[in-house]
Amino acid sequence: MTIGELIWKGRAWPKAFVGKTLDVVYKDSAGGGRTATGKAFDIQTTGKGREYEIFGREAWWRNFAELDVANPDAVIRFVRRRGDPFGDLEYRDYADTLRWPLLAALLKPAADCWTSDRGGTSVFTASPIEQRRAIETMIWSEHWLIDYQTFVDDSVNFPFSVRMVATSLATFMIASAVEMTNYKIKMAICDHCGDWFEELRSGTRFCTPSCRAAYSASKKERK
Repeated sequence: MTIGELIWKGRAWPKAFVGKTLDVVYKDSAGGGRTATGKAFDIQTTGKGREYEIFGREAWWRNFAELDVANPDAVIRFVRRRGDPFGDLEYRDYADTLRWPLLAALLKPAADCWTSDRGGTSVFTASPIEQRRAIETMIWSEHWLIDYQTFVDDSVNFPFSVRMVATSLATFMIASAVEMTNYKIKMAICDHCGDWFEELRSGTRFCTPSCRAAYSASKKERK
């Protein structure tokens, strides 16, 4: 048996917008009675969103790990492009970002396993202990909600396989982070959209052909 692709099918929300701002008090999870205040946002949308499907891990989980969740513009850009991490907008026309800081904090130890170079290749530098701790933190979290889908692929030598189907965008990002941390995948930042992507070939500047074409078109317009 082999482990097949990681799969995510969900919706982005191009018409999403920030409604009201929520004042939040976070309790120290380690105890001690300490609290901290912060901001969260009520996200609203019109329309049915844009469906999309992904086969295989994606590196932009690291964008979420670095996201300023107190910045409404950053929050809404993510929702418009990638969707609502917890799927609330699938069932109603509003959601909130109350759980976003916790998800970002969950992904951060994995992001810290790489160098912070944003102008070239970001390489894996964590020790085996740091690597293991980052992976265990993610797979033991409440958001590790994977459905395992069995199938037979007659095109390979060992046809019986299991696909991992993420049940939410949060789960997809966590599973992508686990895979990339496990295999120490090199990353780079797209020159056009600013997303982290898996660097399959040294010196690659764009995450997709569409980003390459858009960058070229915008460069011609500027000239």
